[in-house]
Amino acid sequence: MAAAAAILCAGYNDWVPVDAASLAGRYVYIGAGETDQNLEAAKKANRYFTNRNADVTFEIYPGLGHQINPKAPKLLKWFSDLRSSFNRTAAEMKSPDKVKEINSSADFNSSQGQSGKSGG
Repeated sequence: MAAAAAILCAGYNDWVPVDAASLAGRYVYIGAGETDQNLEAAKKANRYFTNRNADVTFEIYPGLGHQINPKAPKLLKWFSDLRSSFNRTAAEMKSPDKVKEINSSADFNSSQGQSGKSGG
């Protein structure tokens, strides 16, 4: 299942990233204005998430300070791609094979919780 984060006009320059596990398969959007006092922190966050294998989209809003451009091209594409990804995941979860797999797993898990009884 996919997970995502949008980081907009946030951060501070003294932020020290903590080592973390791989974030492969996670979608991250980072946007900041070109004169935003947090632009360097946004760039640092971009490097942090990129180095942890997240699928990062980074965008600088021309002519803006500490503001968000809700019509920024990369932001709109990121949301569109994210929605498509979630829709694909939801469709896959509803496929007959996946439903059977989930139900089998649920049956197995519930049978494990019954003390003294074998599954089935």
